[in-house]
Amino acid sequence: MEPSKNKLSIVIIADNPLFAEMLKKSITAGLEEDTAIQAMNTSEAFFKEVESGRLQADVVVIDYELNKSREEEQGCKTVIDRIRRLSPETAIVIISDEKDMQEASKALQYGANEYVTKDKFAFSHITNAVKSCLNPSKS
Repeated sequence: MEPSKNKLSIVIIADNPLFAEMLKKSITAGLEEDTAIQAMNTSEAFFKEVESGRLQADVVVIDYELNKSREEEQGCKTVIDRIRRLSPETAIVIISDEKDMQEASKALQYGANEYVTKDKFAFSHITNAVKSCLNPSKS
């Protein structure tokens, strides 16, 4: 389902459906813009939609260790590289349990726009990161 052209499009790629749903609600509540938010549980599902032309995302929120136990799932750098090739204008927010600043630095070097750690303030920090990506001149 393709979002309306005047709506902002945000895609959450996370393998925990409860976390994705809570994040979706948090972002929706924190944005003033008319926004279509959808969740996907693999990067491959996202790429399939983008490559088919059915999806154009303004912002993608990706779990850094997405489906870490699944052999077929790609690593963070590969996912970011592929998003940049397919949709260079899409902003990327990485979320992670990893609080090591080296990991954050790597994600930003790979091409992510923002990196947010999962902590007790994660939902508000992710919402602020999405806002920053949507309105870079205001940050």
